[in-house]
Amino acid sequence: MSEQNKGDKLVDPLENLKKFLTGIVEVLLTAFPNILIVLVSAFLFILLFLFYFLQGTPSLP
Repeated sequence: MSEQNKGDKLVDPLENLKKFLTGIVEVLLTAFPNILIVLVSAFLFILLFLFYFLQGTPSLP
């Protein structure tokens, strides 16, 4: 039993590293699309705001 525990202790760091790396990959895959969506939506909102602002200024009395 003690020998198996030593073997498990040797394997655990590798498994923890794999879990850590897969966790980072999952976080990046879930975070980057959200960041891209936010950036794209903010960019489109700014473009629409500038478009309506430039379109609206000449029509002001």
